[in-house]
Amino acid sequence: MYRLEAAVLRRRNLGESDRILTVFSRELGKHRFVAKGVRRPGSKLAGHSEPFMISRFMLARTRGLPILSQVETRSAYPRLRLDERAIAVAGLIAERVDVLTAEDEAAPNVFSLVENSLELLDSGAEPARVLLIFDLLLLAEAGFRPGFQTCIACGEALAAEPNAFDLERGGFVCGHCGPAPAGARVVPVNVQKVMRMIDRGDIGQVLAVRVPTELFEQAERLVAEYVATITGRDSTATRVIRDLRLEYDYRSDPSEVEERDVDRREATGP
Repeated sequence: MYRLEAAVLRRRNLGESDRILTVFSRELGKHRFVAKGVRRPGSKLAGHSEPFMISRFMLARTRGLPILSQVETRSAYPRLRLDERAIAVAGLIAERVDVLTAEDEAAPNVFSLVENSLELLDSGAEPARVLLIFDLLLLAEAGFRPGFQTCIACGEALAAEPNAFDLERGGFVCGHCGPAPAGARVVPVNVQKVMRMIDRGDIGQVLAVRVPTELFEQAERLVAEYVATITGRDSTATRVIRDLRLEYDYRSDPSEVEERDVDRREATGP
């Protein structure tokens, strides 16, 4: 027997009444096990193993997948479940962790990132901001941190102008290095500034900065394409986000961005 404190990422039905649960734990990272009888009416395990909650699981090792023995809820995040946008973002957070982490490799920083993101969504933080913060920090933890400060071609500092993001190489290319590479995306200045704020760790400022949500949605669409390039597959959850208008076309520059506020926040960095 062993214990895990984990968030449920994914569930897959098995047989008539069982499920295979994929969770992300503090102790073992991404981990799979079988919850027997969890789909039967009145199962005591079902309510504690729902997505977007953190629970304490007791598991029994077997020759195959471990078997769930006991479970209790630690954090249910009830307010998150009242907002369809927060639910959609929580689903995308779970999907991102599933595709960008290896199985049975401890990653306590990623677990803390998931936990903190669910707490922010539950507290009423803007889902689009939480998602962008989560994605950029997860990419850094997974070894795919984009380059924000210098041109990946020449190494010079990026000017405060629209620069192209190379999806294949994971960084920006300045205008002096010739035409943007095939498949690159030209990113507005203020979108770059917000992404750099997150990269520097100015999370409180990013949550408080007074700019339209569309700016974060532009950045998130770029990140979604970058993740799809890394993983080689499109996101199912991203389509839900798009249907709920949580995405914005990065090719159009929002006219109502309060540039002075973004500049003021940007200037506080190193």
